[in-house]
Amino acid sequence: CVIWGTTWLFIKIGLEDLPPITFAYLRFGTAVVIIGAIIRAGGKAFPRTSAHWKLLAVTGVLQFTVNYSLVFWSELHITSGLAAVLQATIPVFGLLLARIHLPEERLTLLKAAALAVGLAGVAVIFYDQLQIESYMAFAGSVAIVVGAYAAAHASILTKAKGAGISPENLVFGQMVCGLIPLVILGLAI
Repeated sequence: CVIWGTTWLFIKIGLEDLPPITFAYLRFGTAVVIIGAIIRAGGKAFPRTSAHWKLLAVTGVLQFTVNYSLVFWSELHITSGLAAVLQATIPVFGLLLARIHLPEERLTLLKAAALAVGLAGVAVIFYDQLQIESYMAFAGSVAIVVGAYAAAHASILTKAKGAGISPENLVFGQMVCGLIPLVILGLAI
């Protein structure tokens, strides 16, 4: 929670010096190198099957290209606290998407209550930052929610179809696949 909670603040700080898409691809490019080195040093194999790479490509673009490009861009226009609260809607979308991709995952009253308490908790923590003061702030808020949907969809697809892929390979492969369009988009902009 401490690491996740600081993400939004450090994005906001980094945006003072870097354009959003450039900052995103530099962040994930660095992470790909580090995670790739850890996988290699651990003697583990990278993903090999085309089915795995197809899943990693789809979920990587959803998670890292769509979600994070929208998050980084949005934080130009909204507070880091509002970004965190809006990204906390990922589990809401996850529960809804699970009905399609994971029919055995039932939406129970307990899950709905836990979700409501979690969202309320994040909102309470960042209460003083929840204002939307301009059209661009509204657009940034909508973009974060679209990104949250994309991230939730990536997570649900990963759970539904990624059982044979190790966690480090999931993150590595998704970042590699999501990084490519980010770099292209960043250079084009």
